[in-house]
Amino acid sequence: PQITKPLCYNSDDGRISINCIGGIPPYTYHWSNNATDTILENLSAGNYLVTISDQFGCQIIKSYSVQAPPAPIISIIGSTTVCKDSGGVFSITAPENSKYVWSTGETTDTIEYLLEESLLLTVTLTDQAGCRISDSIFIDVKTCNEPEMDSVYKTTPQEVRHLFIPNVFTPNADGKNDVFIVE
Repeated sequence: PQITKPLCYNSDDGRISINCIGGIPPYTYHWSNNATDTILENLSAGNYLVTISDQFGCQIIKSYSVQAPPAPIISIIGSTTVCKDSGGVFSITAPENSKYVWSTGETTDTIEYLLEESLLLTVTLTDQAGCRISDSIFIDVKTCNEPEMDSVYKTTPQEVRHLFIPNVFTPNADGKNDVFIVE
């Protein structure tokens, strides 16, 4: 048999071609997908059975497996919760030499985006073989509490205002210390 893998992990352009020897021709072919020829085309990954019968009804059943290449691995990295009107930085991990298109229109592996409202950020990757895959991340934009400038200057010497400045910042999208906010 000649087995051709699909070009992409999710495509249906695989192929199986078989030749029969032995028995008494003519042969009949009955595939698990109801095809009746020696060549199956437009196949996705999977297993295919064929029953081959000769002129006298002698049969043989063969199984063929069409394997697809692995899907490209894609992942968006960035904070999923940010303050309104703050900049978000999002990047993608993906195979080398891939092309990217973000839902914002950018075509690089890292984008900076000024966020005013929550949004679903999607990136579509096309690899060297022309295979496409997408990933999305929901960015929740919140109104962060910022002190009004007037209240900062109206303190009396007896009043003590505490200012909290974090000393740890890990923007790894785990929900802890992803946003640097001075409070």
